[in-house]
Amino acid sequence: QSLTVEIFRQGAPYIEFHRDTTLVLLLPGSVTIGQRLQALLADAALVRNLGVRLVIVLGSSALIDEKVRQQNRPVEYVGAHRVTDKVTLAAAMETAGTLRAEVEATLSAAPAAQVFRRHGRVDGGSRGEHPGEEGLGSSPGRGADAFAARLRVASGNFVRAKRRGVVNGVDFMRTGEVRSVDVAGITQQLDLGSVVLVTSIGHSAAGETLNCNTYDTATAIAQAIHADKLVCMHDGPVDNGWISLNAALRRANAMDGSHSSSDEGDSDGPGTAVLSRSRGGKAGKADGEKALSKRHKAMPPRTRNFLESTVELSAELGALARAVEGSVRRAHLLDSSVEGALLLELYTRDGIGLMVSADAYQEMREATEADLDGIAELLQPLVDDGVVVERSPEQMFQMLDTWRVVEREGLIIACAALIEYPSRPGVGEVAAFTVRPSYQGRGIGDRFLARLEHEARTRGFDSLFLLTTRTADWFRVKGYSTAGLDALPTEKRARVDAMRNSQIYLKTLEDLDEVPTNEDGELINGKVNLGQGDYGL
Repeated sequence: QSLTVEIFRQGAPYIEFHRDTTLVLLLPGSVTIGQRLQALLADAALVRNLGVRLVIVLGSSALIDEKVRQQNRPVEYVGAHRVTDKVTLAAAMETAGTLRAEVEATLSAAPAAQVFRRHGRVDGGSRGEHPGEEGLGSSPGRGADAFAARLRVASGNFVRAKRRGVVNGVDFMRTGEVRSVDVAGITQQLDLGSVVLVTSIGHSAAGETLNCNTYDTATAIAQAIHADKLVCMHDGPVDNGWISLNAALRRANAMDGSHSSSDEGDSDGPGTAVLSRSRGGKAGKADGEKALSKRHKAMPPRTRNFLESTVELSAELGALARAVEGSVRRAHLLDSSVEGALLLELYTRDGIGLMVSADAYQEMREATEADLDGIAELLQPLVDDGVVVERSPEQMFQMLDTWRVVEREGLIIACAALIEYPSRPGVGEVAAFTVRPSYQGRGIGDRFLARLEHEARTRGFDSLFLLTTRTADWFRVKGYSTAGLDALPTEKRARVDAMRNSQIYLKTLEDLDEVPTNEDGELINGKVNLGQGDYGL
């Protein structure tokens, strides 16, 4: 029971934050054929019941392949796209219809009667103890609806398609591409509280039925309705972490200058996805590894290792990168075999999947020697005001490995040092935490600090401390508490300048989930703008 209570307490801020946001959930063909589909749909239903506006896009590639082979016909792909003849189109239409019915049935399941008996809601609001009292379900009240469809599911011709046509001499026949999305229709259903269900079947202006690429469909819908998130379930392991959009695009450009997919094994492949599986063999691997920037060192170690050791990036990641390059703020890749993956990703701080993001939160990186002048320039006004201790160029260079920066278009807009001490291995220091004045009030400081804390935790730190003279309130809101000199490592204690009368603040990293920030850098319980300067010794 205590574990259940703790889960609710930790998840409550995220439940409130995600309420009324829009999420597009992509279930590709490799996932919809698996045994995990029912559990995934149950989690999706829970997400909807927690207030998330939900669009589900269903792929059926594996089922289509099976149907086509049953008729002794070849399964034909060119690149990521299926060549759809009449037999294949019939199989696509049949499997899409079957899947849609299965999903609708699952989402229509009602809770057991015992749930409502426990809370006295079995008969439209009365507290009767037996099903027969006052006629179960006869009242128009809340209890009467308890055994109706659990969720309303809406599907329809939301995707306008066009023929892919002849590409490089190949006639794709009834394979389609997304031409437009019925934004008004989808939005109307979401406003009514419906789960919108979309398959890979689209229709042209001429009234043709076409078989579209599921990844392209999900990406187009997410961009058109300005979804807050696109989540793709993947049939295989996914490392937990994040990758910035710029890093993803740089790697994609190095691997495939044409930006076209080479994933030939799945008709739900990402089509013109930005990221793709490399067909370059050893040369491709060398090129891909060479393209990895030093900026990738700012990623959590597991994610960095994943990207550096795997040239064959999942095709799904390409679709997510395209979505984020458009209007979608966050895109997530999750392992469908992990129990409760969707819930863990949405309602815990660190999640369990790989996230693609375009905002400044994801652009923190380790400083290079070329950044030292920019860091010094950013800190100088605070040094002049006596807020930050002056450091010589030699000292700045000696601290090179500790500096973290946020850069935008070549300008360093935030910096901090993340310092570890040999005498106290589990304790780290955040020093010289600063955001450029013209960028304050945008939530950059909130996101930057959250990222520093996340890195510290991945490096094995149990707690972080800082010394501040003017921003105690800001850090207090972030979960830092006052501490004494005995909280400092021996090396640091010996260097504290008593004349500065700096205040010492400490945060236990186990408590990170208690003060989450949202995707605009705002605290869940209200925005806290970044104040003036320092932020440490």
